[in-house]
Amino acid sequence: MSDGRFGGWRVKTVCIVQARMASTRLPGKVLLRLGSATVLGHVLRRAQAVSGVNEVCCAIPDTQDCHAISDEAMRAGATIFRGSECDVLDRYYQAAKCYNPKAVVRITGDCPLIDPIIVDKAVDSNDLRMKVVLAN
Repeated sequence: MSDGRFGGWRVKTVCIVQARMASTRLPGKVLLRLGSATVLGHVLRRAQAVSGVNEVCCAIPDTQDCHAISDEAMRAGATIFRGSECDVLDRYYQAAKCYNPKAVVRITGDCPLIDPIIVDKAVDSNDLRMKVVLAN
């Protein structure tokens, strides 16, 4: 396993990036180009740069319109989990269950300015014996 630590033992940490095509204000925003890559491409690349994360998973709705997101996430090297379109919490929960991690990092697919160094510090400093939510 990778670098997430708990009392000197390595623990499994998965980063789950939620993405979808449906959006009230800007449908398909995760696939919009932002410089050299899509918004989702930037998010996944930054999530993969967190040294304390073992796996990056893109959790998407199980709908036809999300095939393009799945393709983009696979190109970026992320694994894919498909789940409920209406129940985002269940989608995260079911995705996390697939990995049986000790810790989960939650990142939204429309936030390309995630700083991997800050996320890594949060993962590294988190006492994984406690149930803690860290957000920036």
